Amino acid sequence: MKIFLELFLGILVWIVMSTGNKLIRAAAHRSSRVERIKPYLPGFAFAVWLLYALWLLQRRFASTSLYPIILFSLLALLAMLFIWFVLRDIIAGIVVSIRKQFHVNHRIRLNDLSGKIIERRMTHVTIRTDNGDIARIPYSRLSGEVVPERSEETASDYYRIHLCIPKNDTPEKLQTILTREVLSIPWASSGTAPVVQLKEQTDKACNFEVLIRSLNSRHAARVESILRDIYRDQE
Repeated sequence: MKIFLELFLGILVWIVMSTGNKLIRAAAHRSSRVERIKPYLPGFAFAVWLLYALWLLQRRFASTSLYPIILFSLLALLAMLFIWFVLRDIIAGIVVSIRKQFHVNHRIRLNDLSGKIIERRMTHVTIRTDNGDIARIPYSRLSGEVVPERSEETASDYYRIHLCIPKNDTPEKLQTILTREVLSIPWASSGTAPVVQLKEQTDKACNFEVLIRSLNSRHAARVESILRDIYRDQE
C-alpha cells in the first residue's frame, strides 16, 4: 500500500509542477512581473523534488541503520553539485569584480555569441545579443575563456542612408521630421543621435543623407527599409 501512496504522490507532484510551469511561462508573455519569476523555476522544481526524495528516503530507511549513511551521502552529493554549479560562478564573479571587468553597457564576444551586457547578477551576466535575443553567461565562462571586450562607444559602425523625400514642406521642417522618424525606430537606437543632412533639393523633392550608428548591417538595412516604406506612402 505504501508504494501506491508514494507513486500517487510523485505523479501528483509532477502534474502540479508541469501545469504550474506552463501557466507561469504563458503568463510571462503578458506580465513583466511574472517574467521575473521564470529564472527561478528550475531551482524551485529542484527543491520540490528534493523534498519528495527526502520524504521517500525517510519512509523507506528511517527505521534501519543505513538511514544516516544514505542521508549523509545524499547531502554530500548535493553539496558537491552546489559547489560545482553555483559556488564556482559566485567565486568567478567576485574575481571579475575585483579585476573590474565586464561592466554594464560593454560589449563582449564569446565564440559565436556577441552582444551588450545589460545586467550583472551574482552568478552570471545578462547580455542582449546582436539579434535582439537575451542570453545569460555564467562568470565561470567569462573568466575561463578568452573574451575580447569592447566598449559600447566603439562597438557600432556608422551606416549611411540616402533618401529622396517629396518636398511638401520646408527642408528644415522635413529634416526635423526625418530625424524624429529615425529616432522612433528601435534598430537605430544605439545611444548616438542620427545625423541628417540635406544634400540636394529640387522643386519637387529633397535628397537627405542619414548617418546612423547601428549594431550591424542587418539592423541598418532594417532602418532603411522602414524609412523607405514611410516615405513611399507619401509619394
